[in-house]
Amino acid sequence: MKVSVTDLEEGKKQLQVEVSPEMLQKEMEPFYKKYQRSVQLPGFRKGKVPLEILKKSYYGRLIREEALGEILPKLYQKATKMGRVKPISPADIEQMEYEEGKPLRFAASVEVEPEIEVKDYKGLEVVKQVRQITDEDIEARIQKLREESGVERVVERPAKEGDLVLVDLQKLDKSGVPVVGSKIENQLVKLTPESLPELFDATKGEERKVVLTYPEDHPDANLAGTQERYLAKVKEVRERELPALDDEFAKDVSDCNTMEELREKIRSELVEETEQQAMKEVRRNIIEQLLRKYSFDVPERMVENSLSGLIERMKRVSPGEVDEELIRERARGEAIRQIRSRLILDAIAEAENIQVSDKDVEEKIAEIAQSKKTDPVKLKESIASEDRLEDLREELLRERTLEFLVRNAKITISKVH
Repeated sequence: MKVSVTDLEEGKKQLQVEVSPEMLQKEMEPFYKKYQRSVQLPGFRKGKVPLEILKKSYYGRLIREEALGEILPKLYQKATKMGRVKPISPADIEQMEYEEGKPLRFAASVEVEPEIEVKDYKGLEVVKQVRQITDEDIEARIQKLREESGVERVVERPAKEGDLVLVDLQKLDKSGVPVVGSKIENQLVKLTPESLPELFDATKGEERKVVLTYPEDHPDANLAGTQERYLAKVKEVRERELPALDDEFAKDVSDCNTMEELREKIRSELVEETEQQAMKEVRRNIIEQLLRKYSFDVPERMVENSLSGLIERMKRVSPGEVDEELIRERARGEAIRQIRSRLILDAIAEAENIQVSDKDVEEKIAEIAQSKKTDPVKLKESIASEDRLEDLREELLRERTLEFLVRNAKITISKVH
């Protein structure tokens, strides 16, 4: 297959593709054989028509038309890889020339990703802040384990901070009128100064108005940064009885035999966690530096594709509850940021010839399968069925490129408390 690329106006290219008769025949052969089993022509029994006669018949033309409809997209995808073109829009197939026994020729005009010229990306200066683990950190983790191991019991007294309350929440509009069909029943909530403090001192059966404030990073873009008012009815007040901090507790919550061993294990875990967090911040810092270093506009189609993909994913999770206009407004800035960082990393990967092999993809799938406790073969089939294998490969490539930048950065370690 021969592929040449011509620049059109800014952000658009045209591929001229020529496919040899031999390659095209190999692609079409399965279609002929598929219909050979069912076609019947004069002088031949059903399923016994020779391929060469079938190809020259009326049915042969119909088969070629159907085959080309399925083969062209595959040939186009192969051509984009050969031409090193990264489309961001469906292709306009034009100027197609095809005659049996001769090369297939066609042209495809397509919008493409912007080409980024990258340089001076090695030796970025980054401060790696490593938090020092204190005895207070260890005791806080132990206290969390203690609370998780506690036993709940219902109490007949007013609720206080730290209690668990079982409530029904009836949503209210701005006027304080109940919203029909918007009631959450049997919600168990831990009372803190940040979570339903209005229910401090409330007793069983009591109703109070409460305000729920959703954080800016809430996964539901419709709720992020908003407040909602509810009428809360207390159904139960519960307290948690905590176990004693002794060696038996250490055995119950871990594979340790003593509290001393548990504390050492927790220290090691916290050191590892802080190291991972510090490296996460190093990577984020590198990305921010790259975004400042390379300034370019993102094609509107790429932004729209990203936002549409986000909306579709949210619809699968919450059908019928997605405010598309609100999501487009709130997620637009982050979408542009992610696209810009992706384009920069892709350009660096190309400049440094960083690659991802099929074996790398297989290992990544096995790693994901292990974390999800699922079969890697079935996971790969699932990823392939959703056409996400190439997405996984690109994600791996960017991870590898970012690690390359980390290795080549000038990192200064700062210990913080």
